[in-house]
Amino acid sequence: MTKTNTRLLIFSVTMGGIVLSKILTPAQSLRSPAASGAIQFGTSISTSLHEMDDYRKRTSSNFDIRPVIKLENGLRISSSLSFTKDLENERELTLNDSYLAFSKGISFDNGMNLGTSVAIGLPISEYSRYESTLESSIKITPNLNYSYKKFNAGLGLSFTQNKHASEVSASGSSNSQTIYTTFGDVGLSFSDQISVSASASYTKSYTYQKNERDSYSIEQSLSYSPNAAFGLSIGHAIGGNVLSVNGRDSNIEIFNSDASSVFMSVRYIYK
Repeated sequence: MTKTNTRLLIFSVTMGGIVLSKILTPAQSLRSPAASGAIQFGTSISTSLHEMDDYRKRTSSNFDIRPVIKLENGLRISSSLSFTKDLENERELTLNDSYLAFSKGISFDNGMNLGTSVAIGLPISEYSRYESTLESSIKITPNLNYSYKKFNAGLGLSFTQNKHASEVSASGSSNSQTIYTTFGDVGLSFSDQISVSASASYTKSYTYQKNERDSYSIEQSLSYSPNAAFGLSIGHAIGGNVLSVNGRDSNIEIFNSDASSVFMSVRYIYK
């Protein structure tokens, strides 16, 4: 899988989470009895901004199913099953890795919500099993969210520890053993149905040889949610290495026609 394809896939999967956050905020999900059980269905399409006849053009779609269960003690259990369809070249349908996550949060009267989640990675994709030889993964994510009237914001950190059968992938690239990610987002609701949001993340990963790799991602989206079950979103995303090829200059950009992608995502929650 190329770096471009990987970036588009990450944006597609992340986009599903953004749409969901507009339908059901963390504080609402913890207080709502209806959140005791639900299945979330999502689909998205993402494309780069290259011309149609440009060999760098990348277009893909993502499909996912995410069951969520909330227990009486407030513990939430969730998982996922997702596929990515390449709409260029061989148009391959790929099964993505899954996870089993346990999360819990505490809501305060001042609009603050403190939560944490532990996700056990399930390396079921062909890439993880045969290319990177990923055997197990665990991810711990504490996060803090704040909402006031039509404004909401969140900050979080995540720590991921991977275990591979080999320190190097089948293609010769170094596998990442430890990953740290800092992320944040802000959102503003113009009405009960329409909102805008922006998010950014900074990731620092270390190979088994302790080599460091830094990457970033930035997204902006416009969402429409006519009710609590349905959400539609469109937006722009960009990401890549933090430093340019020379290793000194910053490579972080908000927009670049060669690196940016645009997406549209639809999500439905069945309870």
